[in-house]
Amino acid sequence: MDREQEPAGAEGPAQESDAIAERLDRLSAEQAEDVIRRAIELTDEENETFEYGQMDTETLERVAAELGIPARHVRKAMVEQRASRHSLDEESSWFDGLFGIVDLDEAAIIEGRAADVERAVEIWMASHEGLRLKRRTRLGAIWAKDNRPLASIRMGLGITNGTKALRSAGDVEHTLRSVEANEHLLSISASKNRLRMAATLSMIGVAILATSTTVAAAIGQSGDLSLPGLAAGLVFSAGLGLGAIAGVRRWASNIRTAIERAVDAVAAPDRSGLYETFPGRLGSFLRSFGLFSNRRNQNRRR
Repeated sequence: MDREQEPAGAEGPAQESDAIAERLDRLSAEQAEDVIRRAIELTDEENETFEYGQMDTETLERVAAELGIPARHVRKAMVEQRASRHSLDEESSWFDGLFGIVDLDEAAIIEGRAADVERAVEIWMASHEGLRLKRRTRLGAIWAKDNRPLASIRMGLGITNGTKALRSAGDVEHTLRSVEANEHLLSISASKNRLRMAATLSMIGVAILATSTTVAAAIGQSGDLSLPGLAAGLVFSAGLGLGAIAGVRRWASNIRTAIERAVDAVAAPDRSGLYETFPGRLGSFLRSFGLFSNRRNQNRRR
């Protein structure tokens, strides 16, 4: 059969490839992702040496290049993934979930020189959150509550734009990873140990108090079991438990809000009032009279 007599629906390899490419072009982003994932799974089935899900940076950049994705975006995504890996690997227990001790970390890409970003973090932590530098780490630093009188007075007078909740969190760590020359990934996280300890002690206290109260209410003065007294004791115990849970959850929520605010403050220092001469309630009062409307010398960051 010569070429003119080929069936109308027959297609050569090139035509078939073009047709597949055309269909792929019409896929949504989610569908394309599913196609790539399935293709990797098929490769895994045919080649036992292929380790699904394990790729180095060079391989990822090569795959991304085939998809038209710039290598710098791949490197940025890799940095973000490494920064958040600890929170992804650490699954929250039912206990943490019950008391809201989750997501006590935040990260964002900050533009500017690394020294400027580091300086902004230090100003916010020390001046606005009342923390002191505990020790330097390879990628950042660990902070703790500043108990010095001057810091306590400043926090008490409200000369701060922070929430001051990080002072109750125990250790607070910040890390700074460079993505590009003027782009850095800032991560801030709070230790969960103090919250977990408070939750444990509160439940132990509630259990002891609830047990004694329930027994006393159930027995009563007559020494006989009283069902209404027992019911009242159980209701009281349940109220104590719910109150303890709500208190720890509120504490964890305040810490989470403070972490988010700290990252936002470094990302947008002008909007957060990071460099204000007199921040907080005192600054607002003074500025209402037209005083101290200027900010600190911005050249400090340069």
